[in-house]
Amino acid sequence: MHELSIATAILDEVQRAVAAQAAPVRVTQIEIEVGELRLVMPESLQVAWDAVRQDTPFANAELVMHEKKARARCRKCGADFPASVGRYQCPGCGAADAEMLEGNDILMKCLVCESEEDEI
Repeated sequence: MHELSIATAILDEVQRAVAAQAAPVRVTQIEIEVGELRLVMPESLQVAWDAVRQDTPFANAELVMHEKKARARCRKCGADFPASVGRYQCPGCGAADAEMLEGNDILMKCLVCESEEDEI
């Protein structure tokens, strides 16, 4: 289950981001974008996130996931086209030599935080 290593990496990134803040903050939501080519199962990633966040300052942080569709560019004719796992052939010229443009990354898009000042 590679989702466990992804959840651990998300936790590490959130810890780094919070440590860089001048004032203490509480993370309430983490928004990520997951490329479809990463083959992440959202339910499995949620279970993994629930496991790794326990007994941390982020135990109540909600993980919100959005899927990013894959796009590719043909290296032969330059056409951009939607891609998917096992489908990298250019619909224009038929070449199977594509550069992946989108859909192969996992990005942390947004952290929603509350500061101690917000609670006063």
